[in-house]
Amino acid sequence: MTTELGSVGGSFRHILLHLLLLEGVCSVFGGTNGIHSAVVELPKPSIIFLLPDDLGYNNVPWNPLSISRGHMPNIQAMFTEGMSMSNAYVQRWCTPTRAAIQTGRFPYRNGWNLYGTPEFPEELSSIPLSFELLPAMLKRGGYYTAALGKWHLGHFAQEYTPQGRGYDSYFGFLLGSETHDTHNSWGRHTCNIGVTDLFNGTRAANDSIYYRNLTYSPEMYATELERLISQHGMTTETVGKPLFLYMAFQNNHAPYTEVDEYMARFPDLPMGSRRTYNSNMAAVDDAVGVLRSALAGNSATFGNSTLVVFTQDNGGPAQIANNLPLRGAKFGVFEGGVRSNSFLWGPGVLPPTAAGATFDGIFHLVDYYSTFAAIAGVNTDHTGPQGFDQPDGVNQWEAVLAAAGGTPPKQWPRTEVVLDLSSKIVALRSGNYKIIWGSIGVTDVIADEDYPCADCCPFRRSFPSHSSTNACDAASSRAAQLDTEQGAEARGPPGGASAIVCTAEAPCVYDVVHDVNESINLALDPAYNATVAMLQSRVAFHQQQAWTGPIAKTNFTAAQYCDIVRAANWVLPFGYAPPAPPPAPTPRDLAAVLEGVWMQPNREEFTIVAGVAVGVSADLVVRTLNCSGCCWESLTARARYTDPTNTSATISVSGPAPSCVPPSRALLGSITLASRTITWQEQEGGDRGWANWTKV
Repeated sequence: MTTELGSVGGSFRHILLHLLLLEGVCSVFGGTNGIHSAVVELPKPSIIFLLPDDLGYNNVPWNPLSISRGHMPNIQAMFTEGMSMSNAYVQRWCTPTRAAIQTGRFPYRNGWNLYGTPEFPEELSSIPLSFELLPAMLKRGGYYTAALGKWHLGHFAQEYTPQGRGYDSYFGFLLGSETHDTHNSWGRHTCNIGVTDLFNGTRAANDSIYYRNLTYSPEMYATELERLISQHGMTTETVGKPLFLYMAFQNNHAPYTEVDEYMARFPDLPMGSRRTYNSNMAAVDDAVGVLRSALAGNSATFGNSTLVVFTQDNGGPAQIANNLPLRGAKFGVFEGGVRSNSFLWGPGVLPPTAAGATFDGIFHLVDYYSTFAAIAGVNTDHTGPQGFDQPDGVNQWEAVLAAAGGTPPKQWPRTEVVLDLSSKIVALRSGNYKIIWGSIGVTDVIADEDYPCADCCPFRRSFPSHSSTNACDAASSRAAQLDTEQGAEARGPPGGASAIVCTAEAPCVYDVVHDVNESINLALDPAYNATVAMLQSRVAFHQQQAWTGPIAKTNFTAAQYCDIVRAANWVLPFGYAPPAPPPAPTPRDLAAVLEGVWMQPNREEFTIVAGVAVGVSADLVVRTLNCSGCCWESLTARARYTDPTNTSATISVSGPAPSCVPPSRALLGSITLASRTITWQEQEGGDRGWANWTKV
């Protein structure tokens, strides 16, 4: 049956799918009414999920105000051959979006609405293991799952890395941002240290040719895309399995890298933010071109049986990307921060009429979880902890096929979407209307002009020295000094306070269908009081459904994490908890027993009677001998020494004094003698006496 379907091509496939819908079959790849056996023999399509980073709404060639027209032929071709999505939504910034994709839950339903707050140290946190992530769910449907690029969902233990969460293979970086050449994390993520962040499966990719050659990140991922496509079905792990491939591009996230080859494609633009940003997106287009060629060259495996999703994680950053005609930018909840450029491409999976069609229903990233589950024939019950065991996503596959076939449903599956919900920010769309309040982000409609680009930097062909002043290194240092990434870019254009203020008491409400740039606040019009009240009631409903469980966290402190980073010089899993401290030492007389004879009031002279090797730790013991009337409240011993490199340092230990009755002793602490001559200072009450000790 599979061979026969493949020989007739994609037309029979989509006709059969539509017949199933007309017959009322509840699942595309399963059902009743006597045709179940015919349906399950249909090959499940491979799914490729393309996720550019920080993509501006108007930085794509099909939007009329875009300066990238003609510069991104591969993405343009897939868009033209596929079905666009006019009301596709994402989260306002990157990690919550990725958590939504992987869990099928809104961030307020998996705890990631706390991202960016002090209680959410991102390097020490992750998604609880009680959530079955997207790749693990699809593996139950027989898929081979692979991931490339940015993870940014926690990695403190192997169980939380991509392969720990269900991906069969992974190559990419674990944190949120890094340089595009040396693959060094920005210092904000790694204690203000440029630490390499490149991971291959379950280990550091320090033997990778990409690392050694400083390969530009989109070119690196293009090579890996081609490898995964060309080798799929040729190994024991992949044979007979459809592919799910999650490609989370590093572009266009800062630092924005000026690569001559791509900068030259925009000769009409002056050097600056626009030219650099658009050149970065042109590199993504080249990678998509490699993907298209690989799919065409492996048509026996992927022809007429591959669905490609193109979307993004959030809106473009202010004064870098172009979000026109939308208001706002990344980090904000105006449409410029949360409405995405999305389309579906899949000749043979979608009908031919999909080319040029538009899916006008509301579609959120969480819906991919449930939609892919329907395609894979997988049940999503109990894929989360108790109370959250069902995904928030809606299965939109039947609506997708209907819209692609030219007969969109009278009622779209989703009518409401929660864009953010926390104690600091609220954003919800229900029907045509959106309500927002709190820290809503940039409120301007930002002109597409050239702005200063502190995070633009030239591409490097060699590793920088420790004294490098490259702009990327400087950007790393600046980023490390910011409390959060949000605080850096959410400030928006310089020159003043936000022009729009929305509060819980006086929210802002917009008709985002008829007022796409959100210029008219309907909450100020009494005619919309009922609409405002309805939206507020929906917010209150969702607040009652919010996640109350803990986020998965390691027990390492931030300081201990930094110690690990400094020691490894590489981003790696480091464990659930720091090792237990060694037991406290018991008092013992070692080779550093100090004996002395009382010479005169407030002065003693000591001699070390046994040698101590340099670098060996020993207990410092003070013993009273031949002492009458020497009752001290406490003793402090300080050592000043010079090591073989002539570096001076001081060691200080203190503790209770010996008993007044000789011969008694007091253990002050443990020290390591680091040089052959040590000068000690003994403090006695408010007076001070000196003694010189020479090590034998």
